[in-house]
Amino acid sequence: MQEYTTLLLDLYFIVVLYYNLIYNTINFKNTPYIPIAEARCFTAYSVNEKIREKTVLSEEQLELLLKTLVDKGEYQRACIIALAAYSGARKSELPRFKVSFFSDEHIIYGSLYKTPEKIKTKGRGNGKLLNKFVLVNKFKPYLDMWLKHRRELGVNSEWLFVKRDQATMNWVQLNPNTLNTWAIGFSKILQVDFYFHCLRHFFTTYLSQQSLPDDVIQYINGWSTLDLVSVYKDSSQEDELAKYFDENGIKEVKKANFTDL
Repeated sequence: MQEYTTLLLDLYFIVVLYYNLIYNTINFKNTPYIPIAEARCFTAYSVNEKIREKTVLSEEQLELLLKTLVDKGEYQRACIIALAAYSGARKSELPRFKVSFFSDEHIIYGSLYKTPEKIKTKGRGNGKLLNKFVLVNKFKPYLDMWLKHRRELGVNSEWLFVKRDQATMNWVQLNPNTLNTWAIGFSKILQVDFYFHCLRHFFTTYLSQQSLPDDVIQYINGWSTLDLVSVYKDSSQEDELAKYFDENGIKEVKKANFTDL
């Protein structure tokens, strides 16, 4: 893989040299010059940069992580993992959830939390605001454990995920950077490279495995294009075929109901 990357970057460097030769010879007025030094720096940095391998978590691995955290009494961490896995929220979005979002009045179709406020998400400019959806049955057990522990700790913050401010000793909104440290511990538990983005893939894959149509998955995630479903879905072609075929031929596929998720 590294040799292939090196080859591509060497080709890029050659293109830059050729481009600049044309620039110096013809001197187009509107043609930008690409500094050779920048091209060399880019090449050296990219070749030496470690390429992260993609992590695809199974339901069994997720359950192991959640069980381990609960057994250790780390209820907030278990809650944030469950929220990420069953909402598809980005790492930066997770600290923006409030306790008030998760009351019974905000459950729709008996199975989905829908945030009453729109949450700032990633996007062009300042990002876009979206209502987020969370699978109740999968998330609520960990939410309940964390809420109970919050009461025992005397946490009164509106934010679901908090930390103790050492200067004032008040409970304040969790900083997303804290999750980078937590991810290291999660990697040790799972013995794989854990990063929060893999849970966005997990969520889309899980919904697909429950036979939800792609356009529904697109809506739940708040995506503007259907193409992103295939990008985030980690099911193999064999997995997809197994939904529709068995030893008896073509199966009758039952579309999932949200209450079953």
